[in-house]
Formats: sequence, C-alpha cells, structure tokens
Amino acid sequence: MSDNNLALEGASVPAFNINKNLDKIIKDKNEITNNNSLSEVPAGPTIKRRTKKVLLYNGKILTSPSGTEYTIDKKVGSGQYGTVWKAYSNDQVFAIKVIARKSVDALKFYAEINILKTLKTASACNNRILCYQESWTDDNNYYLVSNFIPGPNLFYFNQMVHTQKIKISAEQIRQILLKIAAAVAYLHAQGIAHRDIKPENIQIDMSTFNPTLIDLGLSCFTTTKFPRCKPNERVGSPVFSAPELLIGRVDDFFAVDIYALGVVFFESVMGKNLINSKNEQELIKDILSGNRTKIDTGNMQLDVLLTQMLAKSPLQRITADEVVNSLESQSWSTVPILQ
Repeated sequence: MSDNNLALEGASVPAFNINKNLDKIIKDKNEITNNNSLSEVPAGPTIKRRTKKVLLYNGKILTSPSGTEYTIDKKVGSGQYGTVWKAYSNDQVFAIKVIARKSVDALKFYAEINILKTLKTASACNNRILCYQESWTDDNNYYLVSNFIPGPNLFYFNQMVHTQKIKISAEQIRQILLKIAAAVAYLHAQGIAHRDIKPENIQIDMSTFNPTLIDLGLSCFTTTKFPRCKPNERVGSPVFSAPELLIGRVDDFFAVDIYALGVVFFESVMGKNLINSKNEQELIKDILSGNRTKIDTGNMQLDVLLTQMLAKSPLQRITADEVVNSLESQSWSTVPILQ
C-alpha cells in the first residue's frame, strides 16, 4: 500500500494523503476545539471565586473559600499552563494545581472539574485515579486541589528499572500494568475517555509500586454530559496517538485510550520506544503506516496482548476489561527491560 493511500485495517476510511495533510496534523495535534458556548454548557460545578491576588511560596498558608487552610510545602511540578504545589492541611498531604487564567479557557477548567467531581462521586479515589478535593478561582488563577501522589512518574520509573537503579521483578511490573489497566477500565465504565494516557501521567508510589492515573485535563464523556467527546479533536501526545486520532476520524474514544495504553505497556516491558522516528513528521507517517518496532517480549501471551492493543484498526483492539483479564491470567518470569 502506498504512503498516499493509507487506510485503517478493518475499517472504511477515505484515502489519506500524508504529504498534503502532515503540516495540518502537526499544527492541530494539540488543539482543543470546543464549539460549546457558555449558554450551551450544562450547569456543571460551582467554582467559588476570590478577588485577592495570591503569591505562593514555601510556608505560605493558602485559605480556600471553604475555609480550609493549606500550608504550602514546595513546588513539585510545572508545565505549559501552571504549577503544582505540595501542601498540608490537618495532617493530610495534598497537591494544588495552579493554572493561570490567561493561559486556559474557562470551559477547559470547568470540564476537568466536572470529570473529577463525577469520579469522586464514583469512588475513583479507591481505583488508582486522581482524587478531587475542591477548586476555586481568583482574578489571576484557577486552583484545583487533589490528593498528593508521592513518587516519580512512570517515565522516570522505567528509566530506573532499565538502569537497574531499583530492584523489581517481572511479576511486580505485571502488577503495575494490571493496576493501570484497571484504572482505565474504571474510567471507561463511567463513560469517560482519558485521551492523554502516557508515562508522564502515571505516578508510581515507590513504597508500594502502586500506580495512579493523573491529569484528566483532556478527558471527556462519551455520553451527552459536559465535556462531551468530539470525533474531530486531535489531542494528546503524538507518540501515543492512535492512527484514527491523527486523521480526525474517531468513532471509539475508548479504543484510542487502549492504543495509548499499548504504547505505555510496550515501553514499560521492552525498555525502548515503539516507534523510532527522526522527527514528528516521520513519527506521524510511521504511526499511520504501521512502521514500528517488532513486538517480541519472549512471552507469547504478552506479545498477543500488545498486538491486540496496538492494532491499527480500532475495530480490532480489545477493551480495557479484556486487557485486565489477560494480565490477570498471565505469569511473567522476565521481561526485556530487566535484561
């Protein structure tokens, strides 16, 4: 099949001209298109508002509109839109995400809050998913408080495993991936697609090796709830993007998560990238054509699982529940990342 006539296996997809569309894909890949106006958005969460400017620093006491006092400990992360601070309140540890109002559309913040509130109601805190506490806004920032997850993210964890800086068995790695899959299955059971599954969005508690799925800023409902998933949105990281996501033809949002999860699993057991491309343009072309590293873990059951998760056609991918069932039935003596 030529590069200019790629189609997903098992699906009816119009011919896709790579050379003509690559620049547009790269430009649009992280764009969140939301046609809802404020009047179209359901009532959603009530975000309390403060008017006083707040400057955060170590030892600062931040009081929320609910009256809860948070003692800021230190900054633990930063990104394009804001920072994350570790804080204490009543002998409990929290993470406070501070997002500059000028950098994020209000609807995007409301969307994440709606997702997190739904999950808290559904007891996500006990299912390896970030646990919402409260949120508010002032003239300068949005504030989102959640439980604090200690430890590195899965990207750095995998590096430590690969360089043998930590002692871990293949069975322990299987348990970590099983719990991640169970978290994704729980999300899907609530009608929520994560849409940004990657190692950086999975925290690992080093004392227990328990994973927690975080950052639901791009998550959406597959139902009519706000924020509702839209088939033409190209969001997330290109490395973990399913082919149908890159061409803006998503019919099964859960299948997109499974593909991303498959890439995460591959990196976690193989200790290397699924696709080795020189630049983003080549990466997108390789994803669409299926040009990737051979799946050969030395474990036939695991190879079959990864192949099913990484199928080019979303129709051929298995569900999160099936991933969980497969991992529960397996036993690993070793994986390439440990060798």
